[in-house]
Amino acid sequence: MLSMGVNAAQRIEEEFQTLSVEERWKLVEHLAANLWTAWDSQVEDDSNSGKLDYLVAEVQSEIQSGQTVSLNEVLHNS
Repeated sequence: MLSMGVNAAQRIEEEFQTLSVEERWKLVEHLAANLWTAWDSQVEDDSNSGKLDYLVAEVQSEIQSGQTVSLNEVLHNS
């Protein structure tokens, strides 16, 4: 990934201001989709590498010790 300096970010922001509202929303939607894709990829990579194993172990421990409630209970008692 390219590192973007302050000047580049500032230029992008200035160009963004020249767009119509419709163009801005299209760009925002595109950027948000791109970020969610990157997030999903990072979570998958972290999961595959074992970085999230501690979370799985924590959840399994909480389930075993009765510290959780069923989803049905949460949904029907709210």
